[in-house]
Amino acid sequence: MAKLVRGRKEGKVSPEAYQSIMLDEIAGRLADITQVQTQILEHIKETTPDGVDFPISDVTVTGATVVNFVKEYPYRKIRSLDPVFNKGSNTAYIRVNEEAKEIPVENRESLSISRPKATIEYITIRVASGESATIRMIGHF
Repeated sequence: MAKLVRGRKEGKVSPEAYQSIMLDEIAGRLADITQVQTQILEHIKETTPDGVDFPISDVTVTGATVVNFVKEYPYRKIRSLDPVFNKGSNTAYIRVNEEAKEIPVENRESLSISRPKATIEYITIRVASGESATIRMIGHF
């Protein structure tokens, strides 16, 4: 280390010089790590397929039920639900995230819910008091 610092006797290096040398070394290593992380992220983006389908277990609703895709499988926001099929005999109402609009799904009816980007974090499924419905869905992210 002493040979790196000019104008000083060999073997005598000030703490400030050591600090500068260490900070320079740390900056170089951080730059290398950042470059590797960027390469890994690009590789993941290139190899991860878009539009992966995943089944969602049938949801039986007797009041109001929340299906959260971030806290439960697939642990990420999704792009669409296609189809959403009501297997029950009563009308179910579906709300996406915090939207005010509820979408009715009649008996034996199916519908699609989609967004241009993966922004669906959760859905709320509701039925009228005293009624029940079973909803089958397939999600896409």
